[in-house]
This record gives sequence, structure tokens and C-alpha cells, in this order.
Amino acid sequence: MRIEGIYIKEGKHWVISIPEIALFTQGKSKKDAFFMIQDAIQELLGDLDFKAEIEDLGDGRFHFVAEDSARFFAFVLKQGRLANNMTHENARKKIGAKSRSEFSTYEKGKTDPTLSKACKLLEAMGMSIVVVPQIKKRA
Repeated sequence: MRIEGIYIKEGKHWVISIPEIALFTQGKSKKDAFFMIQDAIQELLGDLDFKAEIEDLGDGRFHFVAEDSARFFAFVLKQGRLANNMTHENARKKIGAKSRSEFSTYEKGKTDPTLSKACKLLEAMGMSIVVVPQIKKRA
């Protein structure tokens, strides 16, 4: 899974953010800023071994690409809910769930959503899914 972020040089520092999940940091160099955003996500996940790559798109945008898509989706969902100042109850109502625990099971990564459910969950947080086909080279 990947999420897009932005960066800009302001004075002597590079400011970097992933606005959809209200994550902002900075570094003295662009490389340092990329390290800081990855470190921030690892800290929030409580896992300093969480594997991800930063793909610099070269135009003030980057992709944060997580190796463990299911875990990162749950993280993005939680951060999106918090960024929108929503409670679990608000989120549950917004997705039309009948069960009081349905939203939290997705947010905790206990349940993998279907693609249509993932779209609905992210839409409730003001985000969307963009499907980008990728061809992987065989080893």
C-alpha cells in the first residue's frame, strides 16, 4: 500500500507531510526529512522494524510505500479518524455499520476489508483509493 505525501524546502529545512493522516515533520535535508517521516510512522505504529520505502516523485510529492499493506491500511484508517476528530461511534455511523465494533475491527487490523469496504472506510475519512496496476519483474 502506498500513500502520497508532499514536501517543500522552507529556509534551511525541508518540511514533509502526509496531510490525509495529519503527519508533519521536517529535516535539514530532503533525505533527512524522508527519514523523519518514516521514523514518525514507525514510532506511531510502535514498530521500529516496520518496512517501507519512500519514492520521491521529484515534484514536491512522494509515495510512502509500506511492505505490510494490511497493517498500514489499519494505521491510515486510525490516523484518518483522529485527523478528522471522529470517535469510533461517529466513524461507525458514517460507514453505516450496524455493529458497534465493526469500524474498530478494521482500524485494529483484525479484519481485512474487501476493496469496496476499504473504499467506503476511507471515504468516511475524506480519502479515496487509487488503483495503480504494477508489473513486477520475475526473479
